[in-house]
Amino acid sequence: MKYDRTFFFFVPIFFFFFFRSSIAVDSLDPNQTLLDNNTTLVSASQTFELGFFSPWNPNSRYIGIWFKKVPERTVVWVANNNNPLTDSSGILTITPDVNIIITSTRNQSSIIWTANITSRTVSNPVLQILDSGNLVLKSSTDNNPDNYVWQSFDYPHDTLIPGMKLGWNLRTNEELYLTSRRSSQDPSTGDYTYRMDRRGLPSIVLRRGSQVQFRSGPWDGVRFGGQAVMRKNTVFNPIVVFNSDNLYYAFENVDASIISRFVMNESGLVQHLTWSQDHWNNIVTIQSDSCDDYASCGNFGVCTFSNSLSCDCLSGFVPRQIQAWAQFDRSAGCIRRTPLN
Repeated sequence: MKYDRTFFFFVPIFFFFFFRSSIAVDSLDPNQTLLDNNTTLVSASQTFELGFFSPWNPNSRYIGIWFKKVPERTVVWVANNNNPLTDSSGILTITPDVNIIITSTRNQSSIIWTANITSRTVSNPVLQILDSGNLVLKSSTDNNPDNYVWQSFDYPHDTLIPGMKLGWNLRTNEELYLTSRRSSQDPSTGDYTYRMDRRGLPSIVLRRGSQVQFRSGPWDGVRFGGQAVMRKNTVFNPIVVFNSDNLYYAFENVDASIISRFVMNESGLVQHLTWSQDHWNNIVTIQSDSCDDYASCGNFGVCTFSNSLSCDCLSGFVPRQIQAWAQFDRSAGCIRRTPLN
């Protein structure tokens, strides 16, 4: 009986420590590391999760942030998107000089990724994943967003979530914009960018390399021209700030129960998606039809979506390249039927 009592005495202690070690935390301090062993950081309300992951190839490992409550892992930010680890030896840590780095247990002197932080005057630093999905380096005693030493929201990739911005800090001349990934399974930098054009009245421009693919209408004080879809709706409220200090687009969900994201995919398609039960539901597509393709009808051409030919010339104009026009290549546009004298 003495043996049995001893056994039952240690069982609860064993389970106490087991469950205690399984409790998710939301932060790291300089004395801690995050290893690639299924350990993650989870925000306080269990909204976002940060850890190592592989999109499909187990030999490509990344640090990323994803929605905790979405069964289909949907990554919204990746640290080392252009430099994956080739195995599960990764380590995320804060250095003694207050920087964030990813290294490998195989070679800790070789830095896989760094936040390149130059301002290091912070006491009691801590790296924390917030309920907003923002990964921040800050003082553990300071929750003022203006005092963050570094934050992932300043380095967007292909996705905006509530609280992130697309645009410019006009005081510092710093720009935040979206860049597509290489493919659905490869988070490295792709071909497309989606950026706020601040020349004249602001507009938002999609480019493939340097080639413009889409441009919104100018900001008229209420919305971007030609984009009726980007109005307040039952899922999100679009926000545009345009003043002497800032020019940016952002959004907020209508209520805390909604999960949504604004994303540009590897093909340059820009959409606002919301999670609905068991799938992502598309509620907004910026390029709504073929007439949204930039300059598809060329100079003095008119795109008519209801017209099977899609392009016509303005009255008094004719196709610049007759043969190409007949073969449905209208990019050369139109010229005057009668030249000006």
